[in-house]
Amino acid sequence: MTRALDALIDAGLDAASLVRVRQALAETREPAAVVVSRLGLMSDEQLLGALASAFKLPVVTEQELENARGDTVITSTYLRAHRAIVLAADSETARLAVVDPESVSVTRGVAFGLGVTVEPVLVGFDAWRSTFDRLYPDDRETKEGAGSGRRSRWADDATGLRELSLDAPAVRRVEALLSQAMSERASDIHVERTASGGRVRFRVDGILKEVGDLSPALSEAVIARLKVLADLDVADHRRSQDGRTTLSARGRPIDARLSIIPSIHGEGVVIRLLDRADIQLDFDALGFRAAEIERIEIALKRPQGLVLVSGPTGGGKTTTLYAGLNLLRSPTTKTVTVEDPVEYAFEGVHQTQLDDAGGLGFGHALRAFLRHDPDVILVGEIRDPDTAKTAVQAALTGHLVLSTLHANDAASVPARLIEMGVEPYLLASTLTATSAQRLVRRLCPVCAEPADAPKDLLERVGVDLPTAGFRIPRGCPACSDGYAGRMVMSETLVFTPEVAGLVRDRASIEALRAHVSEPLVVDGLTKAAAGMTSVDEVLRALEATS
Repeated sequence: MTRALDALIDAGLDAASLVRVRQALAETREPAAVVVSRLGLMSDEQLLGALASAFKLPVVTEQELENARGDTVITSTYLRAHRAIVLAADSETARLAVVDPESVSVTRGVAFGLGVTVEPVLVGFDAWRSTFDRLYPDDRETKEGAGSGRRSRWADDATGLRELSLDAPAVRRVEALLSQAMSERASDIHVERTASGGRVRFRVDGILKEVGDLSPALSEAVIARLKVLADLDVADHRRSQDGRTTLSARGRPIDARLSIIPSIHGEGVVIRLLDRADIQLDFDALGFRAAEIERIEIALKRPQGLVLVSGPTGGGKTTTLYAGLNLLRSPTTKTVTVEDPVEYAFEGVHQTQLDDAGGLGFGHALRAFLRHDPDVILVGEIRDPDTAKTAVQAALTGHLVLSTLHANDAASVPARLIEMGVEPYLLASTLTATSAQRLVRRLCPVCAEPADAPKDLLERVGVDLPTAGFRIPRGCPACSDGYAGRMVMSETLVFTPEVAGLVRDRASIEALRAHVSEPLVVDGLTKAAAGMTSVDEVLRALEATS
């Protein structure tokens, strides 16, 4: 066992993780710090803290990495092989950033090559990789193109594709894309095939942005690498495939869902990134205002009934349900869920993954759950008449049922359920509350600028708000086009006896809308008046789903 590994064990590396590390060390011959970081077993901050303490070495600063230059006599090939970067050098000394503190040979080699005394400092693997690729882009492109000549020979050979996916360029590019995506707060990575090769786009705060191109050979290698990681069929290019895996970025695990589909230029892949450390399961943190939280919590704390969240795909409905589930969790409550997919694991909650191929659809699972003595049931989505009727039946028999439904607003939910064959009198007896939501981008607190209030719009909507707090995006290094993060814009329809009576009598959607507490546009403009988002962003979110 190496001294570095001993230090990481002392810092909290558990027995199960140690087994994985030892297997990876034997297979890859990589340094312990690289293996632990790539497996996501410790954050780079934890790694650096443990190694710095054990080896009495300083940690590189961000400023040193920003100022590092690639114009040194030491070759990039040598530095890449030893996971090192020459930071600064003068006539007497040089500082060398190293990932592996036990790599004495690279310190001696650089000292010999430069003819000066070398001072090693520690750098995290993720920071080293991104800095190295910035300093030596030609080295990266040369190596990435090295496999282009053999791709055609392996076009339909599964073994060859699997080996290709393990080539260093593919491994490096996948890891670099993941690291960059996390740095830019991307929720999805799109690797799309084109006539000339491929391109990569990130979805940041709901907006797609292009981040780079891929050569034809590297496009194939990257997609093959992703298939291997998700345990998909690397030789099958003609049908869609879905999978999931756990990747590592900056030393922490990231859950990834992969969707692969064929196109006329080849396969494309979308990777949905789910950072477990960044999931917010609190209504306030998600952007709900205090009055809205009170309405939702009153509905959730009833012993039985049906609570539904509506909105477009990607509108944050599942996260809102998770926040409700988090509120309801208790040692005295039996909670079961059926989801597609399970995005977040709860302690003390029985969670089930949907499996249509195995006969476990939403409706079938829901009926089975009723025999499992639950108090609370979460159904990922009501998408067919069978699930809708079973959910209503569960609420009628004394259970609290939470689910999502595609509808434009809270008042449209009963009409959607009636279209699915649910009788209005049953809805009147079971619906507790319906909520509709959209996600809007938050203004960057660093660069947002004051703006004039939209007085005409406020008058049309009929809302009286302070006019001094409206702001517009500007853009700075701390954000993406003037925005940083997203929050919920919501409305709730509470089913009072009067509203239940309207549903029972098949009243129009317009009649139900009159009972919505504060419509989506009012909630959005209220947040814009508080400087949390912009008016244009509120209107964009509403128009995108109108």
